Amino acid sequence: MKLILVFTTGRSGTAFLSQAFGGARFQKKKIHQAVGADALVTHEGWGGIPVSKLKGQNDLSSHSSAKIVDKYLNNMIIKSKSEYPMAEKYLVTDHRVGRYCIPSIESTNIDYQVIRLFRDHKDVASSFLRRVRKRRSEYTKAEFLKFYNEIWSHSFYQPNDEFVINKISNDIWDNISMYDKFLWYSKEVDAQWSEVKKILPRNKYLEVTFDEIIKPVGLNKVMRFIEIPWSKKWAEIRANG
Repeated sequence: MKLILVFTTGRSGTAFLSQAFGGARFQKKKIHQAVGADALVTHEGWGGIPVSKLKGQNDLSSHSSAKIVDKYLNNMIIKSKSEYPMAEKYLVTDHRVGRYCIPSIESTNIDYQVIRLFRDHKDVASSFLRRVRKRRSEYTKAEFLKFYNEIWSHSFYQPNDEFVINKISNDIWDNISMYDKFLWYSKEVDAQWSEVKKILPRNKYLEVTFDEIIKPVGLNKVMRFIEIPWSKKWAEIRANG
């Protein structure tokens, strides 16, 4: 089974890709058969991502990181093949899987392709800020703090992670705004990708922007790369809604 992973920040079109290529209304924790193909698509249908183990690595592309990633991805492939024996490809749009697994994937035995999905840093930061503010209005103070701390510890890069490129001291980090923290994160993802693509064979990855994929020409570009057709019906619903 070939894995197709997405290297991105989140809030960058991953849910849109999942719906367009899964040919179904977007639902978290769901696995869909791709349109007209022996392939699977999911956005957040995988659990057990070894984020804490990988955050402790000095280099996400290291041999020790590759061992962690190889074990995790192969276990997920075995599980997926047992449930969907006819599937030959699996598009996983969860940005956590992509960001933490792609840097060392070339050192594993996984058959893979990578989509590098980029969105303007300010747009990413603003989108995350809106999401966080919405949660703050819905949660109690304790619930919000738990949510906010978990997205940084379980999902995003943090300035004190061993492998980050753009280090920031705790004193500075503790005194900058939420928006600036999300802006730092988006730029750090970009810096990490610049290093990752030095390792990956050129035919293994496609670089595409958020502004491209919300249009048919961009989806066609992705389709030609991964050889999975997209659904015009579901793409239009997501883009308009």
